[in-house]
Amino acid sequence: MIGKRQVLPLIQAFARLKRERVSLDFADQVAIAAELARDVSAVGEAERTRYRVVLLDEFQDTSEAQMVLLKNLFAGHDVPVTAVGDPHQSIYGWRGASATTLSRFPQVFSNDGRYAKVLPLSISWRNDSAVLAAANHIAAPLVAQSRIEVPTLRASPMAGQGHVAVAKVSDHLAEADAIADWISQRFAGRDANNPVSAAVLCRKRSQFDRVVLALRARNLPVEVVGLGGLLNRPELVDLVGLLWAVQNPGRGDQIIRLLSGPVTRLGAADLEVLWAWANHLVDGHDEPATLGRPSTRHPRPAGSRRQVEA
Repeated sequence: MIGKRQVLPLIQAFARLKRERVSLDFADQVAIAAELARDVSAVGEAERTRYRVVLLDEFQDTSEAQMVLLKNLFAGHDVPVTAVGDPHQSIYGWRGASATTLSRFPQVFSNDGRYAKVLPLSISWRNDSAVLAAANHIAAPLVAQSRIEVPTLRASPMAGQGHVAVAKVSDHLAEADAIADWISQRFAGRDANNPVSAAVLCRKRSQFDRVVLALRARNLPVEVVGLGGLLNRPELVDLVGLLWAVQNPGRGDQIIRLLSGPVTRLGAADLEVLWAWANHLVDGHDEPATLGRPSTRHPRPAGSRRQVEA
């Protein structure tokens, strides 16, 4: 196990390298913003003129520096502040987040000496009883280890009994097929009086494509909800790449995607020749370009290019 003394030289070297390169990471940006909000009153005054109400979502993922920032910007002033969060979902401790910021919120953002109200959202309005029972069972270890008391989720008065099925599969491919078979069996019995719909929640976006293929293989209508899933479609990936290239011609990753993709289908040798010819045009040489290894010279700015005769 790596001890703190072993990590300290790495941290010091990283901090020294950032100073040498005049660079900041996200933690530096938050820390500087917190210092400005704390030490420069005009910063808070300016921000409070921009916002009449402040809503803070996923507050369990805030760090101590972010708490200092928000406190000095909005606490103790005539700006209503509401935070929403779940300490059991605090998964960013490795980058400085702490669920304790959620428990301290009522005190930090007290109003006229009174702690801010805490309103638990403990009723689930979209799950049946059996589903909630399974969820509460899985979350039980988190509840036992949490330093913040959170009421257990309970079903709404309109909830049904529900049903929970469990399948054990070998890999993600078998999992997608099992899901598609399960939905297909129920979809086959639908009619006008018994409509059927289903939703598949994936742990990560990389699973989307496999699940969609499995469902479509069984002639099931599929809609990927959410922009992230839609952008995984090949034709949209190319469109986004084209927009990036137009907006920023320096995005070589997107340009390579377009040149080597299904539209132009240029191979590695073709790309090498194209790159050599592009350098030739940019440099404005009168002699023929050497169609060999691409040049490592950086292109001149667009305004310095000279006309090259064919």
